[in-house]
Amino acid sequence: MTDPDRVLDQDTYAQSFRDSTDTVIITDPAGRILDANPAWLRLYGYTKAEALGASTRIIQGPHTSREMYEHMWSQIRDPAVGHWRGSIVNRTRSGEEVPILLTITPIRKGGAITGYLGIGLDDRERVRTEELRNLYDMVVRHDLKAPLGAAITSLQTLLEGYVGELTAPQRDVLSRALRAANQMQGIIATSLDLEKLRRQQLRLDLADVDLADAVRTAFDTLRDVADRRGVRLEGPPPEVRVVRRLDGVHVQRCVDNLVKNAVEAAPRGTAVVVAFAEEGPAVALRVQNAGPPIPPDVRATLFHPFSTFGKRGGTGLGLYGVKLTVEAMGGTVSHETGAEGTAFTLRFPGDAAGASAP
Repeated sequence: MTDPDRVLDQDTYAQSFRDSTDTVIITDPAGRILDANPAWLRLYGYTKAEALGASTRIIQGPHTSREMYEHMWSQIRDPAVGHWRGSIVNRTRSGEEVPILLTITPIRKGGAITGYLGIGLDDRERVRTEELRNLYDMVVRHDLKAPLGAAITSLQTLLEGYVGELTAPQRDVLSRALRAANQMQGIIATSLDLEKLRRQQLRLDLADVDLADAVRTAFDTLRDVADRRGVRLEGPPPEVRVVRRLDGVHVQRCVDNLVKNAVEAAPRGTAVVVAFAEEGPAVALRVQNAGPPIPPDVRATLFHPFSTFGKRGGTGLGLYGVKLTVEAMGGTVSHETGAEGTAFTLRFPGDAAGASAP
Protein backbone atom coordinates (compact mmCIF):
# COMPACT_ATOMS: atom_id res chain seq x y z
CA MET A 1 0.00 0.00 0.00
CA THR A 2 1.34 3.43 -0.98
CA ASP A 3 2.13 5.79 1.86
CA PRO A 4 0.32 9.12 1.12
CA ASP A 5 2.90 10.96 3.20
CA ARG A 6 5.83 9.60 1.23
CA VAL A 7 7.93 12.45 -0.15
CA LEU A 8 9.50 12.05 -3.59
CA ASP A 9 13.20 12.72 -3.76
CA GLN A 10 14.69 15.57 -5.75
CA ASP A 11 15.97 13.27 -8.51
CA THR A 12 12.39 12.08 -9.19
CA TYR A 13 11.15 15.65 -9.44
CA ALA A 14 14.03 16.55 -11.76
CA GLN A 15 13.36 13.52 -13.96
CA SER A 16 9.65 14.41 -14.17
CA PHE A 17 10.64 17.94 -15.24
CA ARG A 18 12.90 16.59 -17.99
CA ASP A 19 10.49 13.88 -19.20
CA SER A 20 7.35 16.03 -19.41
CA THR A 21 5.93 16.16 -22.95
CA ASP A 22 4.47 19.57 -22.10
CA THR A 23 6.75 22.58 -22.08
CA VAL A 24 7.93 23.57 -18.60
CA ILE A 25 9.86 26.71 -17.73
CA ILE A 26 10.99 28.30 -14.47
CA THR A 27 11.86 31.99 -14.27
CA ASP A 28 12.98 34.46 -11.65
CA PRO A 29 10.61 37.28 -10.56
CA ALA A 30 11.85 39.47 -13.44
CA GLY A 31 10.99 36.84 -16.05
CA ARG A 32 14.55 35.67 -16.72
CA ILE A 33 14.73 31.96 -17.53
CA LEU A 34 16.28 29.82 -14.79
CA ASP A 35 15.47 26.45 -16.33
CA ALA A 36 13.59 25.01 -19.31
CA ASN A 37 12.83 21.39 -20.03
CA PRO A 38 13.71 19.64 -23.32
CA ALA A 39 10.13 19.94 -24.62
CA TRP A 40 10.31 23.75 -24.24
CA LEU A 41 13.70 23.92 -25.95
CA ARG A 42 12.50 21.75 -28.87
CA LEU A 43 9.33 23.75 -29.38
CA TYR A 44 10.95 27.19 -29.37
CA GLY A 45 14.22 26.19 -31.06
CA TYR A 46 16.69 27.42 -28.44
CA THR A 47 19.62 25.61 -26.86
CA LYS A 48 19.72 25.49 -23.10
CA ALA A 49 22.75 27.80 -23.08
CA GLU A 50 20.81 30.36 -25.15
CA ALA A 51 17.70 30.12 -22.98
CA LEU A 52 19.22 30.35 -19.52
CA GLY A 53 19.30 33.95 -18.33
CA ALA A 54 17.27 35.20 -21.30
CA SER A 55 14.01 37.09 -20.81
CA THR A 56 10.75 35.35 -21.69
CA ARG A 57 10.25 38.26 -24.11
CA ILE A 58 12.18 36.15 -26.63
CA ILE A 59 9.03 34.05 -27.15
CA GLN A 60 6.41 36.80 -26.95
CA GLY A 61 4.20 36.87 -30.02
CA PRO A 62 3.90 40.13 -31.97
CA HIS A 63 0.09 40.19 -31.97
CA THR A 64 -0.67 39.72 -28.28
CA SER A 65 -1.86 43.04 -26.88
CA ARG A 66 -0.35 44.94 -23.98
CA GLU A 67 -3.75 44.70 -22.23
CA MET A 68 -3.57 40.92 -22.48
CA TYR A 69 -0.21 40.79 -20.70
CA GLU A 70 -1.34 43.32 -18.09
CA HIS A 71 -4.41 41.20 -17.34
CA MET A 72 -2.30 38.04 -17.20
CA TRP A 73 0.11 39.43 -14.63
CA SER A 74 -2.63 41.06 -12.56
CA GLN A 75 -4.26 37.63 -12.22
CA ILE A 76 -0.99 35.91 -11.31
CA ARG A 77 -0.07 38.49 -8.66
CA ASP A 78 -3.56 38.72 -7.19
CA PRO A 79 -3.56 36.51 -4.03
CA ALA A 80 -7.27 35.81 -4.57
CA VAL A 81 -6.54 34.27 -8.00
CA GLY A 82 -2.90 33.26 -7.81
CA HIS A 83 -2.38 32.01 -11.36
CA TRP A 84 -3.22 32.56 -15.03
CA ARG A 85 -4.51 29.97 -17.46
CA GLY A 86 -5.44 30.65 -21.04
CA SER A 87 -4.56 30.58 -24.73
CA ILE A 88 -1.72 32.66 -26.08
CA VAL A 89 0.28 32.80 -29.31
CA ASN A 90 4.03 32.70 -28.74
CA ARG A 91 6.88 32.88 -31.25
CA THR A 92 9.72 30.44 -31.88
CA ARG A 93 13.31 31.38 -32.62
CA SER A 94 12.62 31.03 -36.35
CA GLY A 95 9.66 33.41 -36.15
CA GLU A 96 6.89 30.81 -36.36
CA GLU A 97 3.82 31.70 -34.31
CA VAL A 98 2.70 28.86 -32.04
CA PRO A 99 -0.65 28.69 -30.20
CA ILE A 100 -0.14 27.55 -26.60
CA LEU A 101 -2.48 26.57 -23.78
CA LEU A 102 -0.50 28.06 -20.90
CA THR A 103 -0.66 28.04 -17.10
CA ILE A 104 1.58 30.37 -15.09
CA THR A 105 1.84 29.93 -11.31
CA PRO A 106 4.01 31.96 -8.92
CA ILE A 107 6.64 30.14 -6.87
CA ARG A 108 6.49 31.45 -3.30
CA LYS A 109 8.84 31.24 -0.36
CA GLY A 110 7.84 32.71 2.97
CA GLY A 111 4.93 34.49 1.27
CA ALA A 112 7.15 36.27 -1.25
CA ILE A 113 7.21 35.46 -4.97
CA THR A 114 10.63 34.05 -5.85
CA GLY A 115 9.87 33.00 -9.41
CA TYR A 116 7.27 31.62 -11.81
CA LEU A 117 6.42 28.19 -13.18
CA GLY A 118 4.99 28.05 -16.70
CA ILE A 119 3.50 24.87 -18.15
CA GLY A 120 2.44 24.98 -21.80
CA LEU A 121 0.64 22.63 -24.16
CA ASP A 122 1.37 22.90 -27.89
CA ASP A 123 -2.05 23.69 -29.38
CA ARG A 124 -1.14 23.57 -33.08
CA GLU A 125 -3.00 20.33 -33.84
CA ARG A 126 -6.28 21.67 -32.44
CA VAL A 127 -5.80 24.93 -34.35
CA ARG A 128 -5.12 23.02 -37.58
CA THR A 129 -8.35 21.06 -37.09
CA GLU A 130 -10.17 24.31 -36.46
CA GLU A 131 -8.66 25.76 -39.65
CA LEU A 132 -10.07 22.86 -41.67
CA ARG A 133 -13.47 23.35 -40.06
CA ASN A 134 -13.33 27.09 -40.80
CA LEU A 135 -12.44 26.35 -44.42
CA TYR A 136 -15.42 23.98 -44.71
CA ASP A 137 -17.71 26.57 -43.12
CA MET A 138 -16.40 29.19 -45.52
CA VAL A 139 -17.23 26.99 -48.53
CA VAL A 140 -20.74 26.33 -47.20
CA ARG A 141 -21.36 30.04 -46.60
CA HIS A 142 -20.10 30.86 -50.07
CA ASP A 143 -22.39 28.26 -51.63
CA LEU A 144 -25.38 29.71 -49.75
CA LYS A 145 -25.01 32.99 -51.63
CA ALA A 146 -26.44 31.68 -54.93
CA PRO A 147 -29.76 30.23 -53.65
CA LEU A 148 -30.21 33.16 -51.27
CA GLY A 149 -29.65 35.61 -54.13
CA ALA A 150 -32.28 33.77 -56.19
CA ALA A 151 -34.74 34.00 -53.28
CA ILE A 152 -34.11 37.76 -52.97
CA THR A 153 -34.68 38.25 -56.69
CA SER A 154 -37.96 36.33 -56.47
CA LEU A 155 -39.16 38.45 -53.55
CA GLN A 156 -38.24 41.65 -55.40
CA THR A 157 -40.14 40.40 -58.49
CA LEU A 158 -43.27 39.81 -56.41
CA LEU A 159 -43.02 43.21 -54.71
CA GLU A 160 -42.60 45.00 -58.05
CA GLY A 161 -45.93 43.54 -59.24
CA TYR A 162 -44.67 41.48 -62.16
CA VAL A 163 -46.94 38.56 -61.23
CA GLY A 164 -49.98 40.56 -60.21
CA GLU A 165 -51.16 43.17 -57.77
CA LEU A 166 -50.59 42.58 -54.06
CA THR A 167 -52.78 43.42 -51.13
CA ALA A 168 -51.31 45.62 -48.39
CA PRO A 169 -50.93 42.68 -45.96
CA GLN A 170 -49.21 40.60 -48.67
CA ARG A 171 -46.84 43.44 -49.48
CA ASP A 172 -46.02 43.87 -45.79
CA VAL A 173 -45.21 40.17 -45.34
CA LEU A 174 -43.05 40.09 -48.48
CA SER A 175 -41.25 43.28 -47.47
CA ARG A 176 -40.36 41.79 -44.09
CA ALA A 177 -39.17 38.59 -45.78
CA LEU A 178 -37.01 40.63 -48.18
CA ARG A 179 -35.47 42.61 -45.31
CA ALA A 180 -34.65 39.36 -43.48
CA ALA A 181 -33.11 37.84 -46.63
CA ASN A 182 -31.00 40.95 -47.25
CA GLN A 183 -29.88 40.88 -43.63
CA MET A 184 -28.89 37.22 -44.01
CA GLN A 185 -26.98 38.08 -47.19
CA GLY A 186 -25.12 40.79 -45.29
CA ILE A 187 -24.24 38.38 -42.47
CA ILE A 188 -22.85 35.85 -44.96
CA ALA A 189 -20.81 38.55 -46.71
CA THR A 190 -19.43 39.83 -43.41
CA SER A 191 -18.47 36.35 -42.20
CA LEU A 192 -16.69 35.60 -45.48
CA ASP A 193 -14.85 38.91 -45.30
CA LEU A 194 -13.79 38.19 -41.71
CA GLU A 195 -12.21 34.94 -42.79
CA LYS A 196 -10.47 36.64 -45.73
CA LEU A 197 -9.22 39.39 -43.41
CA ARG A 198 -7.91 36.87 -40.93
CA ARG A 199 -6.02 35.16 -43.77
CA GLN A 200 -4.96 38.56 -45.18
CA GLN A 201 -6.62 37.69 -48.50
CA LEU A 202 -9.27 40.43 -48.71
CA ARG A 203 -8.94 42.80 -51.67
CA LEU A 204 -9.95 46.35 -50.85
CA ASP A 205 -11.74 48.67 -53.28
CA LEU A 206 -10.16 52.02 -52.39
CA ALA A 207 -11.84 55.32 -53.29
CA ASP A 208 -12.51 58.72 -51.71
CA VAL A 209 -14.89 58.06 -48.82
CA ASP A 210 -16.65 60.68 -46.71
CA LEU A 211 -16.42 59.39 -43.13
CA ALA A 212 -18.93 61.99 -41.94
CA ASP A 213 -21.44 60.66 -44.46
CA ALA A 214 -20.77 57.12 -43.18
CA VAL A 215 -21.71 58.33 -39.69
CA ARG A 216 -24.92 59.93 -40.97
CA THR A 217 -25.81 56.70 -42.81
CA ALA A 218 -25.23 54.69 -39.63
CA PHE A 219 -27.46 57.10 -37.70
CA ASP A 220 -30.25 56.74 -40.30
CA THR A 221 -30.00 52.94 -40.11
CA LEU A 222 -29.97 52.79 -36.31
CA ARG A 223 -32.28 55.67 -35.41
CA ASP A 224 -35.28 53.40 -34.73
CA VAL A 225 -33.15 51.20 -32.46
CA ALA A 226 -31.85 54.26 -30.61
CA ASP A 227 -35.36 55.73 -30.23
CA ARG A 228 -36.70 52.49 -28.77
CA ARG A 229 -33.87 52.42 -26.25
CA GLY A 230 -34.24 56.11 -25.38
CA VAL A 231 -30.74 56.97 -26.64
CA ARG A 232 -29.90 60.18 -28.54
CA LEU A 233 -27.58 60.17 -31.55
CA GLU A 234 -25.25 63.18 -31.81
CA GLY A 235 -22.87 63.55 -34.74
CA PRO A 236 -21.21 66.05 -37.07
CA PRO A 237 -23.41 68.72 -38.71
CA PRO A 238 -24.48 68.20 -42.36
CA GLU A 239 -21.86 70.54 -43.82
CA VAL A 240 -18.90 68.57 -42.40
CA ARG A 241 -16.98 66.35 -44.80
CA VAL A 242 -14.05 64.16 -43.78
CA VAL A 243 -12.73 62.40 -46.87
CA ARG A 244 -10.04 59.74 -46.97
CA ARG A 245 -9.09 57.07 -49.48
CA LEU A 246 -10.62 53.92 -48.03
CA ASP A 247 -12.91 51.01 -48.87
CA GLY A 248 -16.40 52.50 -48.56
CA VAL A 249 -18.30 49.25 -47.94
CA HIS A 250 -15.98 48.10 -45.18
CA VAL A 251 -15.74 51.53 -43.56
CA GLN A 252 -19.53 51.64 -43.39
CA ARG A 253 -19.61 48.24 -41.69
CA CYS A 254 -17.07 49.41 -39.11
CA VAL A 255 -18.97 52.62 -38.32
CA ASP A 256 -22.32 50.78 -38.21
CA ASN A 257 -20.86 48.24 -35.80
CA LEU A 258 -19.37 50.78 -33.39
CA VAL A 259 -22.49 52.95 -33.35
CA LYS A 260 -24.74 49.90 -32.87
CA ASN A 261 -22.58 48.60 -30.00
CA ALA A 262 -22.58 52.05 -28.37
CA VAL A 263 -26.37 52.33 -28.62
CA GLU A 264 -26.96 48.86 -27.21
CA ALA A 265 -24.65 49.48 -24.24
CA ALA A 266 -25.84 53.05 -23.51
CA PRO A 267 -28.16 53.72 -20.54
CA ARG A 268 -31.61 55.10 -21.34
CA GLY A 269 -31.69 58.89 -21.51
CA THR A 270 -28.04 59.27 -22.53
CA ALA A 271 -26.39 60.04 -25.87
CA VAL A 272 -24.07 58.29 -28.28
CA VAL A 273 -21.70 60.95 -29.61
CA VAL A 274 -19.58 60.63 -32.75
CA ALA A 275 -16.88 63.25 -33.35
CA PHE A 276 -13.86 63.76 -35.59
CA ALA A 277 -10.41 65.12 -34.88
CA GLU A 278 -7.72 65.89 -37.46
CA GLU A 279 -4.31 64.60 -36.36
CA GLY A 280 -2.01 65.94 -39.04
CA PRO A 281 -2.71 63.97 -42.20
CA ALA A 282 -4.56 61.35 -40.15
CA VAL A 283 -8.11 61.56 -38.86
CA ALA A 284 -9.65 60.09 -35.72
CA LEU A 285 -13.30 59.01 -35.60
CA ARG A 286 -14.47 58.67 -31.99
CA VAL A 287 -17.70 56.90 -30.91
CA GLN A 288 -18.58 57.42 -27.25
CA ASN A 289 -21.42 56.44 -24.94
CA ALA A 290 -22.09 56.88 -21.23
CA GLY A 291 -22.30 53.20 -20.39
CA PRO A 292 -20.56 51.48 -17.46
CA PRO A 293 -16.79 51.01 -17.72
CA ILE A 294 -15.60 47.78 -19.31
CA PRO A 295 -14.06 45.46 -16.67
CA PRO A 296 -10.29 44.81 -16.93
CA ASP A 297 -10.71 41.10 -17.66
CA VAL A 298 -12.97 41.91 -20.62
CA ARG A 299 -10.64 44.65 -21.88
CA ALA A 300 -7.80 42.13 -22.07
CA THR A 301 -9.55 40.21 -24.86
CA LEU A 302 -11.86 42.91 -26.22
CA PHE A 303 -10.71 42.61 -29.83
CA HIS A 304 -10.52 38.83 -29.74
CA PRO A 305 -13.29 36.77 -31.37
CA PHE A 306 -16.29 35.98 -29.13
CA SER A 307 -15.45 38.64 -26.52
CA THR A 308 -18.43 40.88 -25.72
CA PHE A 309 -19.69 43.15 -22.95
CA GLY A 310 -22.68 45.34 -22.15
CA LYS A 311 -25.37 43.72 -24.31
CA ARG A 312 -27.29 40.48 -24.43
CA GLY A 313 -26.82 38.04 -27.27
CA GLY A 314 -23.58 39.58 -28.57
CA THR A 315 -21.15 37.31 -30.40
CA GLY A 316 -18.05 39.46 -29.99
CA LEU A 317 -17.25 39.05 -33.69
CA GLY A 318 -18.11 42.68 -34.45
CA LEU A 319 -15.13 44.33 -32.75
CA TYR A 320 -12.86 41.56 -33.97
CA GLY A 321 -13.99 42.32 -37.52
CA VAL A 322 -13.59 46.08 -37.01
CA LYS A 323 -9.99 45.60 -35.88
CA LEU A 324 -9.09 43.36 -38.81
CA THR A 325 -10.82 45.65 -41.32
CA VAL A 326 -9.35 48.92 -40.06
CA GLU A 327 -5.84 47.46 -39.91
CA ALA A 328 -6.25 46.13 -43.47
CA MET A 329 -6.85 49.76 -44.55
CA GLY A 330 -3.73 50.94 -42.73
CA GLY A 331 -5.56 52.31 -39.68
CA THR A 332 -5.78 51.48 -35.99
CA VAL A 333 -8.55 51.02 -33.45
CA SER A 334 -8.29 51.82 -29.74
CA HIS A 335 -10.58 52.32 -26.79
CA GLU A 336 -10.86 54.20 -23.51
CA THR A 337 -13.23 53.31 -20.69
CA GLY A 338 -14.00 54.78 -17.29
CA ALA A 339 -16.62 56.37 -15.09
CA GLU A 340 -17.69 58.78 -17.85
CA GLY A 341 -18.32 56.02 -20.37
CA THR A 342 -16.54 54.16 -23.13
CA ALA A 343 -15.11 55.48 -26.40
CA PHE A 344 -13.79 53.60 -29.42
CA THR A 345 -11.54 55.50 -31.82
CA LEU A 346 -10.73 54.63 -35.42
CA ARG A 347 -7.65 56.34 -36.85
CA PHE A 348 -7.08 56.44 -40.58
CA PRO A 349 -3.89 57.73 -42.25
CA GLY A 350 -3.53 59.60 -45.50
CA ASP A 351 -3.96 63.08 -46.88
CA ALA A 352 -7.37 64.68 -46.69
CA ALA A 353 -9.27 64.86 -49.99
CA GLY A 354 -11.50 67.89 -49.97
CA ALA A 355 -12.28 67.59 -46.27
CA SER A 356 -13.82 70.43 -44.29
CA ALA A 357 -12.72 70.99 -40.73
CA PRO A 358 -14.88 69.06 -38.27
